[in-house]
Amino acid sequence: MLGRNDVAKILNMTLREENATDKKLGAIAKRKINRKAAARKLKKPDRSERAEDAFLAVAAGIPAI
Repeated sequence: MLGRNDVAKILNMTLREENATDKKLGAIAKRKINRKAAARKLKKPDRSERAEDAFLAVAAGIPAI
């Protein structure tokens, strides 16, 4: 160590917070995507829905097809 334990603790805490946020956002995105998919089995999504779905998929860490 370079004697900067204070900085290391803050960075570690920030990393844990970011991981928790990623999990929460991913869960929200997956729920929304699943609800939308169930609601539109017969209709094709419009351009704005496709853009929103792509954004949410990226936020959830789902790779593009």
